[in-house]
Amino acid sequence: PGTYCLTGVGFREVLPGNFLYAQDCTEGFYCESASKSPRGEGLCPKGFYCPEGTAVPIPTVKGQFAELDGTIRPAACLPGTYSPTIESEKCFECPPGTACLEEGTFVADYCKPGTYRSTLAQDGIPCVSCPQGTWSKNYGLREKGECLRCPPGMICSVEGMTRPCGHDDLPKPYEPVVNYQGNPVLEFMFPSFDNLPVFGAFECLRLNEGY
Repeated sequence: PGTYCLTGVGFREVLPGNFLYAQDCTEGFYCESASKSPRGEGLCPKGFYCPEGTAVPIPTVKGQFAELDGTIRPAACLPGTYSPTIESEKCFECPPGTACLEEGTFVADYCKPGTYRSTLAQDGIPCVSCPQGTWSKNYGLREKGECLRCPPGMICSVEGMTRPCGHDDLPKPYEPVVNYQGNPVLEFMFPSFDNLPVFGAFECLRLNEGY
């Protein structure tokens, strides 16, 4: 298998160029046992490839394709396309909501939260961030309109936010705390008391449960 013999061949071993010996099947074709022509059983079918000396057509792997009969080497899917199965004759366009940025992609990557992709162009365009004023916690958004508008009372100040900012996200103001009869109190609440003592480091840790 993988070789052919013309009339008068005396040896089954392969010796390229010496036709007293068997010869490798021509690239782009495949030869089963007892082939008598360099083209053997014919052209390699679509979805398979046949280098020189092929006995059985080799299926393309995921992420590659063989579009024509007689393919010698498979080609990798271009950015923006993918091939999820073996024996592929062509690659598929990466669907909206996903991105295929690398050659030879066989799994389309979902757009991460805070991003979307709506194009079907075969150009490897990455997922685009949701604009300011919007946000998203979901994967695979297919258009800008699927980004959620920031709700009242919150802000979405940058692109690609995965959750809006509320009051709890803002830095807390510092207020001096003093020791009033063993209890922590805000200093401004007792302006009539001068020089109230402050807590030491260990006392502060003791008063803050969980530290």
